This record gives sequence, structure tokens and C-alpha cells, in this order.
Amino acid sequence: MRAVQVVVLVAVSMLACGMLVHPLRMYNDPGLITAPAAISATAAPAAIPATAEPAAIPATAAPATPTPPQDPSLRHVPPHEDLNPPLCDDVVTNRLLDTWRADGTTPCGAAAAPGAPAVTEYLLKAWVPVFGSTWDQDGPVVQVLRHVDLDRYSGKPLPWGCGKEGGDDEAGAAAYAARTVIAGEAKVLYRVQRFDVNNPYEGLHAQINFVMVMRLLGIDPVTVQFVFHDNEAVEGADKDHSIWRALNRAAYPAVFKGPSIEKFPTPRRYDTVVDANWVLSVTSIMKTGSRNEVQKGVLEPMPCRSPLFRDALDAIRGGLGVPPPPPRAGDIRVVWSSRRPYQRVGPGGVTHEHSPARTLQREGEWLQQLTEALGDGYALTAHDFGGYTPKESVAVASQADVFVGVHGAGMVWSAFLPRHGGVVELWGGDKQGRNNHYQHTSALADLFYTALKGKLFGEGASRLAWTQDTVRATADAIKGMPVGRVDKEPVHD
Repeated sequence: MRAVQVVVLVAVSMLACGMLVHPLRMYNDPGLITAPAAISATAAPAAIPATAEPAAIPATAAPATPTPPQDPSLRHVPPHEDLNPPLCDDVVTNRLLDTWRADGTTPCGAAAAPGAPAVTEYLLKAWVPVFGSTWDQDGPVVQVLRHVDLDRYSGKPLPWGCGKEGGDDEAGAAAYAARTVIAGEAKVLYRVQRFDVNNPYEGLHAQINFVMVMRLLGIDPVTVQFVFHDNEAVEGADKDHSIWRALNRAAYPAVFKGPSIEKFPTPRRYDTVVDANWVLSVTSIMKTGSRNEVQKGVLEPMPCRSPLFRDALDAIRGGLGVPPPPPRAGDIRVVWSSRRPYQRVGPGGVTHEHSPARTLQREGEWLQQLTEALGDGYALTAHDFGGYTPKESVAVASQADVFVGVHGAGMVWSAFLPRHGGVVELWGGDKQGRNNHYQHTSALADLFYTALKGKLFGEGASRLAWTQDTVRATADAIKGMPVGRVDKEPVHD
């Protein structure tokens, strides 16, 4: 008798360290997210108690005719060159960083004496806005500010000889020369304004771009102190903070711009402040358009594989303390990403209930029937990523072969599958396959990808009704994935 199991991982131990600048606020870790209970095989989805323990889903029928597993010797994919269309190399490989670096200019302080203020700007010309949107500049811009004074209340640069557009400012230079300051710490400050910290897909843009900017500038991330433009540690941002902490454990916690009763009269002077403009928080190689049109945004499929993207994911994985994906052997490990209601513990120990859209009716029964349809050679486990910490989510994906779920933010964890893993995305309810978010991440991560669209589910956005046809189509898509094969390359048209 085959049972579907829910895997619960050990919670992440949190890092505590001192605050860099007072009175700018720092983030204090809230309670860890409680791992969810098992999905009932007979009952409709219900909110997951914050303290419940997981239990196996009982099987109700014998499995279908076994399907022979792949040869385990073919399921280990060594590092290899990406088989990219020619135009991809300009936008998703080190060539992108080379051209971005070559386009750097110094509009202020180019001829200044050592120790004097200066600004160097790096405009990423390879990216373009899509869907009729506009950017306030020609593209994503990184400014490197040298010998700048930061207001201890707002975290913003004070007048210092370089104007708002980077040009010289005589009045600012005079104020800079007369100002009394405190010498800054021997760290590089990285100023960033985050976007939608409650959505792990949207939050990943700024995090991937941080890794790219560090490589662009040749800066060791452990020397960096984050300065978030956020007013405070917003509700629900604990997962987002876990990723930032993983990227730079040495300088965490982050510093926040925020309200204060008084302004301290003496600012700090820093040798280097890296300022990433807001475009680098709302887009990335996961969804941008490119000037050469090989990337056209998430409304169009994207064919490019990216070592830059995988390097960023590896940096997150390593920072979280998750081991690299192990060699594949034995049963093909299939992960189901559940969207049933769950609870999480936020700042102050407050429990919050979440009811995502596009939950599956009779999910326990669905899992049992999908297990039977897959047969021998496949091991199916179900996971509520909404209730997991990032470390738990990355660990689950890193040990899987195939990641399956209905479209939603939880699908972003599929990017952490081992190379040549497989992603099956189901569409239904209020999402009918218009966006290609996870086709893009699958391509960049060198994964196989299949989208199941059409009338897989009944009407309704919040509770999806499924049929035997839905089960068969999903099982066929999973079994059609040549995961881990060295003789097969994922193709993304």
C-alpha cells in the first residue's frame, strides 16, 4: 500500500548580531514559521494549526501497474556548457556583466583627489521595459558613491559636491568641506528598496540582482551592510529577510530607513555606498525584456539558460546552509506544492491565517490518485511551502527530481531543483496560463518544463475541481520528464 508523505524539515536557527547605525531600525527575527500538518486524504482543505504535527496520508487503494524507473546511472548531471541560442549569451551570462561594466561612467569626481567625493554610474543597457511600462531612466542603474555622508535619520546622502543627477554641485561641496562627521565603519553599504516582500518570486528580483552587482563591482558580499529603504520590518517579511541574511550573514541585521523622534546632528562618512535604483527590485533576468529581443517579458516564453541565475541560487542555498543537490538514485522524487490554507507566526508571535486562491478540492484524494497513476518508481510527497521557512523550501526542492503545482508564488522554489530536474505547472481558476514566470525560471535553471493548460479544472478561482482526466494528464506529464538525463537537454521555445 503506497502512502503519500508530508516532509517537515528542521526550522532554521536565527542569527543575532548588533545594529550598525542608530536610530535607523534593524530587523529582529520573529518566531519561525510552523511546519504544516499532513493533508487529509478524505476531508476538504482546512487551516493548518500552527502547532500541529505532520501525519502520513493513508492510502485507500493499491497502486496502478508499475512504471519502470529510469536507469539511476543516467540521473546525475555533471557541470556542462549551456546550449543557448546565440543571443542569450548577451543577456544571461558573464557577457552581460562585461558590457554593463564597460558602460560605466564617472559624471562627478572623475578628476578628484583621493578621498574626495565621486560618483560612478553603471547603466544596464541590455534590458528594456516591457508591456508598455516605462522606467525613469534608460534602464537599471547602479551608482557607486565614494566618500559620501549619510544622514543618520533617513539613510540618504547629504549634499557632498555631487548633484542629484551625479554632476558637480559647488554649494554641496562647500557644505561637505565644512561638515563635522563620524568616520564610517569599514563596510560597503548597499542601499536597496525592496518590492513585495510577501511574495518570494517578486522578492527574488532584488536578491538575484544583488549577487550580480557584487560580481559587476568585484565586491565581496561579506563586506556589505544592507540599507533597506523600507520604513520598518513590514509584516510578513521574515522569509524575505531570511534570503537577505543568507546572502550576507556577516553584516546582518539590515538597517532600515524609518521614523525617529530626533535627528542626530553628526552624520557618518562612508568610503563606498552602492545605490541600486528601484528597477533592480522590480525586475531581473527572470522577467525583463532585452534590447536584442531574446527576452520579451513574462507574457512570452524565454529560451535562455543562465549560469548567473544558477550562481545566485547557489549563493542563497549555501547561505541558508542547505547542501548541494545529491546525485539522483532510486525512485524519482516528485514534490507536490500545495495551496491549501495555512497558518504562520509573524512578528510578536502573532498567528496569521492565509487562504490562497486556486486551492485544490479534495486534495488528499487527489494526491492518492496521482500516486496510483504514477505507479512504482515514483515517490510523491506533498508540501505547504507557504508555511515553510526558505531553508526548508530550498532543502525540499534541492532533493527532488520533479516539482508539480498549480500556478502561484510557491512554484518559485522549483528553481532550486537539481539541474535537468522537471517542472509541471498546472493552470486553472483565475490564472489561465497568461504569464510565463516559472517557464522562465525553469529555462534559466536548465530544467525541463511542461505547462498543463486548458479545461483541467472546473469553474471558480478559489477552489479547483479536478477529474480523472486531470490526474491522468498530470501523471503523464511527470512520467514524460527525462529528469537527470545526460543525453537529454531541456528545450524552451
